[in-house]
Amino acid sequence: MTCVGTLLGTGIAAASLTMLGKAATGEPWFAYSLPQYTGLVLVCTVSGLAGGLAATRRAWRGPLLPD
Repeated sequence: MTCVGTLLGTGIAAASLTMLGKAATGEPWFAYSLPQYTGLVLVCTVSGLAGGLAATRRAWRGPLLPD
């Protein structure tokens, strides 16, 4: 499920940035920039993992409900 979300999110972000570039410069500058795309995927992956780990931090330490 995480991989599907990553792929969908990346597609949405790429389309949005392409349209933003086209509106600002007249050319879809993002569509041809592999370093920007790779950086975007890296930032999304790291922030998603950090958020997921932070949200489940207490669960890793033991039961959430007292016995």
